[in-house]
Amino acid sequence: MKKFNKYFGGEYLKYWYTAFVIIVILMLLISYNNRSVDKYELYIFDNNGKLVEKIIITKEEYKNLEGKLPITKALKPIKKFSFLP
Repeated sequence: MKKFNKYFGGEYLKYWYTAFVIIVILMLLISYNNRSVDKYELYIFDNNGKLVEKIIITKEEYKNLEGKLPITKALKPIKKFSFLP
């Protein structure tokens, strides 16, 4: 029980609090980054899988596109902080 109290309380507790604060800040940044997406890159491919066209569309255009294109397509969100997932 002494080892448990040593690592999860007492002298090492400040490191647990620091790690918790860092994780919460990262979660908030990732959430903000995902929420701030307002443009998408639309990649359109032909039947052979070759890229035909790359278009940047807005969120409103994306909502109108859902299910209407009978072709192979891929969407990539454009985020404010590109280094975050």
